[in-house]
Amino acid sequence: RAVQFAPIDVIVLLVVLGSVFLLGIWVSWRSRNATDSADFFLGGRDMAWWAVGGSLFASNIGTEHFIGMAGSGASSGLPVSLDEWTAGWLIVLLGELFAPVYRRAKVTTVPEFCEKRFGPGTRVLVSALSLIACIVSKISASIFAGGILLRVVAR
Repeated sequence: RAVQFAPIDVIVLLVVLGSVFLLGIWVSWRSRNATDSADFFLGGRDMAWWAVGGSLFASNIGTEHFIGMAGSGASSGLPVSLDEWTAGWLIVLLGELFAPVYRRAKVTTVPEFCEKRFGPGTRVLVSALSLIACIVSKISASIFAGGILLRVVAR
């Protein structure tokens, strides 16, 4: 049976997409006075804890979670979710271990730390490897899961 979008569905979709677009423009306009990477990556070091936590959570969630993990959980059961439960604790642990090191070194990114520790070539290498890993693992899985969702919805 084919599922069709009702006019209210289209309106809600356009309002959400428009709101996200306008929010991005507003934040970009507000932060045009940023002078360095610390202003960009750390929000001038004056962000509230809930904004930092929400950003960490949102940057880790994608369509592969909603589609892939839900499907795996439905077929395999609870053990699929153990990866995410463990990841939460590990993020806190890694933050406790590495945040003091980064603060002492006055860096904001891992490639920047590697540059200070090992030289400028390492920064380029770590940046390139991070981009490749992100494209191969995260972005491709998100696009594939989004395609599955669209195929099911558009039938």
